[in-house]
Amino acid sequence: MTWGDDDYYEVPTGWTSRKLGEVTNVVGGGTPKTSDPANFSATAGHPWITPADLTGYTQKYISSGRRFLSDSGLKNSSARYLPEGSVLFSSRAPIGHIAIAANPVTTNQGFRSFVPNGELDSSFLYYALKHLTPLAQSRASGTTFPELSGSKAAQLPIAYPDRTLQEQIAKLLDEVGDAARLANHHIGAARQILTRLRQSILVAACSGRLTSEWRLRGGGEAVTLSSDDDSTESGNLPPLPAGWAWMTPDDLRVSDRAITYGVIKLGLEVPDGVPTLRSSDVRLLRIDESGVKRIAPKIADNYARTYIRGGEVLVTVRGSLGGVAVARDHMRGWNVSREVAMLPIETATLPEYVALAIASPRSQQWMNNVTKGVTYTGVNIRDLKRLPLPIPSLVEQKEILTRVGTLFSLADSVAKRIDAASRATQSCAHAALAKAFEGDE
Repeated sequence: MTWGDDDYYEVPTGWTSRKLGEVTNVVGGGTPKTSDPANFSATAGHPWITPADLTGYTQKYISSGRRFLSDSGLKNSSARYLPEGSVLFSSRAPIGHIAIAANPVTTNQGFRSFVPNGELDSSFLYYALKHLTPLAQSRASGTTFPELSGSKAAQLPIAYPDRTLQEQIAKLLDEVGDAARLANHHIGAARQILTRLRQSILVAACSGRLTSEWRLRGGGEAVTLSSDDDSTESGNLPPLPAGWAWMTPDDLRVSDRAITYGVIKLGLEVPDGVPTLRSSDVRLLRIDESGVKRIAPKIADNYARTYIRGGEVLVTVRGSLGGVAVARDHMRGWNVSREVAMLPIETATLPEYVALAIASPRSQQWMNNVTKGVTYTGVNIRDLKRLPLPIPSLVEQKEILTRVGTLFSLADSVAKRIDAASRATQSCAHAALAKAFEGDE
């Protein structure tokens, strides 16, 4: 048996098919005037839940939201109490956040909540709605944002077996959910460990520890400091290994090119225009070319000083701070926006190493400390020019880059395995949900 016109999924033999409005009471919610603080309380009152309360919420049951309604707030709104066991389903912004009321609660108008009758177990209904979410989203309408109306929510199809089997299915899906949450916890912890590992590699690389045994074997050569000690604030900096020196981007730049940011107003997208990198394109040690904006050549020409030649170090100084990467040769003729500072690097210093040093936790913290602004924060070019960087000999820079490349490649391979595990966990949870509603326990 199928749903006929709905035809959402095949109804297992022995199951009953209905519309949700036939086996539940579909209830909306309400919000009192938000301009009157007397309608709300942060600590006590009538439990009141909004879709925002379910954003990122991973528990099955919910007892209250971030705010409560006062007596006057409940009286002066269309919010009404839902009994314990009601299944809350967000019907807009977004559609498909689901939780079970652990006690009597109220909601705002962003829900179509389902109060089951005696035929449906609340936990079974919770999972049935998860399975029906794509269908609910497809039936939503609206100009500002999609919303599932109460009438359309009532018309959603549901198939269910007897109560005993409903409870068994819900218990099985609880176990699957618990296992998935545990797996996701470990996956999240693994990602954090990998992030700390990469940071530790950068710290070791830019302090000399990564190549300490290499120097003991006779590697390295002297570095001549070309800047005044005051410009690097050397008195506040940690000591470096022999053959290293604290230098600034201003010390390392090509003499005929300034450290500066690029195009202030990019204008409209031009299909055959000049590719221009923004802060969203310059990530940590890589450039994402997937969303590069092309601007009119006459606009780009006004900033000829920041046309890319290849080999420049690019640093995000506004917007998403902290990105740093080297401009590649194929980007010659591209430009950068005012969100991105261009550091032309002297050939005696490897741009890839300079980018590594700027990406290191110490440099990132230094830039955070000099960030200015309230509405639009950023790093001034004057401050960026004096960023202290630990510079070893050219031969040691090459050795560091080789070792960091090897270690980062290993980290990347682990990251791919973590991503694969995350996808497998999600796939298993979806598969279990689908199987449950095919009548396959």
